[in-house]
Amino acid sequence: MNASIFVQIAAYRDPELLATIRSAVDNASDPQRLVFGVCWQYIPGLDEYLLFPSELDADIRLVAVPVEQAQGVCWARHVAQNLYRDEDYVLSIDSHTRFVADWDRHMIEELTRCPSDKPVLTTYPAPFRAQTSLADTPIARLKVGPVMDGSVRFEPFFDADTTQRTSPIASHLCACGFYFAQGQLNHDLPIDPVMYFNQEEFTHSLKLWTLGYDCFIPSQHLVLHQYGKEKPVFEQHVHWNDDAKWVALNTRAQIRLRALIENTFDPAHDSFPVEHFPLGKARTTSQYLSLLALEYRDGELLPLAKDTQATR
Repeated sequence: MNASIFVQIAAYRDPELLATIRSAVDNASDPQRLVFGVCWQYIPGLDEYLLFPSELDADIRLVAVPVEQAQGVCWARHVAQNLYRDEDYVLSIDSHTRFVADWDRHMIEELTRCPSDKPVLTTYPAPFRAQTSLADTPIARLKVGPVMDGSVRFEPFFDADTTQRTSPIASHLCACGFYFAQGQLNHDLPIDPVMYFNQEEFTHSLKLWTLGYDCFIPSQHLVLHQYGKEKPVFEQHVHWNDDAKWVALNTRAQIRLRALIENTFDPAHDSFPVEHFPLGKARTTSQYLSLLALEYRDGELLPLAKDTQATR
């Protein structure tokens, strides 16, 4: 029997969710190996038509949550992750994703080519509009972007050298809309539901680093992603547009990030103690910040030099 893949998806009122699951199934070399864990956030009486799992010939573990109970993307990814049942691999994606042919086989092969005992494939995928021209579309790498909400955002960049690569490229940054790893990752790195949006990728990357995981950019296109500019206005549903309490959730996440870096008590949330979502001990936070040309000072992440941007 082929190795199993757990596909974890956080979906917020997304009309692309069914098409995402269908694309994964239709393009897999072995659809029977796939198990989906979905946190579906919806407005009762309005969004039910967007999700009919019975229409799909797929193994789907589903948690349906009315939007008034939703608490942001990290909370939703945490819920989806908790549906994991020791599958061999884990793939974390957004609910607006498309897959290339035989993506499951290619991902596993790419992962085995990574020179690390604990590799993670990750990048910002090419946009939907590139589907007909993937051969001419460069693969994005990741760099540190602006400081925002107590954290740093990541951004894509592209090499001037467009030579086709044959092996994954080492990185230090993780894109949470697409990463693939051995299933053990879900045991080693439980997703912290208290983080909100702008804290997500830096926190995840930092934890991967301190746990001894190594990120790699795949050498080939494996999935595509629907970005905001490609969505009709009426389909651009995000939590912070629907829920006024997002400001409080974001502030709480900033407190959480400071507690994580400083290894101090977090008063922001008693239900999810910060010690349940710790950093690892294989490598240090200070080493990671140095790699990214960042420093932590007076409760804030700051660039080491004004014009410095680490590209990893």
